Amino acid sequence: MTPPPVSLRLGASALVLLLLTGCGGTAASSDATPSSSNTSSTETSAAPELRGERAVVERVIDGDTVDVRRGGEVVRVRLLNIDTPETKDPNEVVECLGPEATALLEELLPQGTVVGLEYDQERTDSYDRTLAGVFLQNGTLVNAEIARQGLGTPLYIAPNDRFLPPVEEAFAEAEQQQAGLLDPAHGCTVPAQVQQAASALADATPADLADPAGEVAAAVAFLAALDAIDGDTHPHVRHLVGMPSLKRGIAGVRQDVAALQERAAEQRRAAEAEAAERAAADEERRQAEAARQAEADRQAEAARQAEAARQAAADAVRRAPAPAPAPAPAPAAPAPAPRLAPAPAPAPAPAPAPAPKPAPNPGANIVNQAPPGYYADIPGYTGPRCYAPGGKFFKPC
Repeated sequence: MTPPPVSLRLGASALVLLLLTGCGGTAASSDATPSSSNTSSTETSAAPELRGERAVVERVIDGDTVDVRRGGEVVRVRLLNIDTPETKDPNEVVECLGPEATALLEELLPQGTVVGLEYDQERTDSYDRTLAGVFLQNGTLVNAEIARQGLGTPLYIAPNDRFLPPVEEAFAEAEQQQAGLLDPAHGCTVPAQVQQAASALADATPADLADPAGEVAAAVAFLAALDAIDGDTHPHVRHLVGMPSLKRGIAGVRQDVAALQERAAEQRRAAEAEAAERAAADEERRQAEAARQAEADRQAEAARQAEAARQAAADAVRRAPAPAPAPAPAPAAPAPAPRLAPAPAPAPAPAPAPAPKPAPNPGANIVNQAPPGYYADIPGYTGPRCYAPGGKFFKPC
């Protein structure tokens, strides 16, 4: 891409200045002055009667203001129904083609030129300047001649509109000829910058919007500059941007910029969505890794605690005193001999039949002397015996 023209390499504030300031170039051409043929015809024929009140030019102030001597008094005249770029206002910058407009008026009205002044309903403005149409000796309306050269635009400030039709007609000729402020070849003019902006946007990409020194950014700044211009302060610019041909061109630039900005916004939204998806995926992976690490840490902590408990138990075992030897068990007492139940007393033998009374036997008295339950002898008994006192009689025990 070739380097942008100087006007498209400027920012918005600089573009405002560029729209309002002169950007070089030659002074108005000699065509701005009455033609030689007109001059010769004036010389060879009787001079027409001067229109309006007679005055003599003292000096040109700027493109639409001149000091004249009228009736022995110098008055400042503001040409009606025409507005040229500013050059003299101390509160304003020198505007685009302002010096050229001043040079044109100097050529049209050199010092000493006799002019005629015609007035409208209001004869002075808020600056106490005389408002008039200025005519040359040959009948040329200077107000319209400025417009014909494209160095001023028609201006209506109510109620004065007397010279507006010829000024508008002359400016239409300038539009057809692309003269002065309508010249697209003159870099600081609105048509030139509209063409430059449209050309810059023709093959622009959204990425070009990010380059503050690029042509696309300059086109955006150009629109911002137009929006920033106060039409009341700069009526000629307001008139230019309101012309149908330029209005269409500016609207096209706005549409192209809006479309490019929308494409850039779509790309930005897509990039943001992609970034959000990546961030969500990264966050999901981060959370999964954090959960995995937390589980690993938990298991490691559980193992550490188990090992610590095992070590503590082992240490407790090592530190515990040896147990005292258990006392020897006492010898078991001998089991008592089983006690035998006393043998039942034998059933008494049936009384024998009375035997014949034996002969007295002295030994029988021993048996008969045994206490009850005791015997002197039990035939066949060999068990333990419990004796009665005296040791003569016993009973089984």
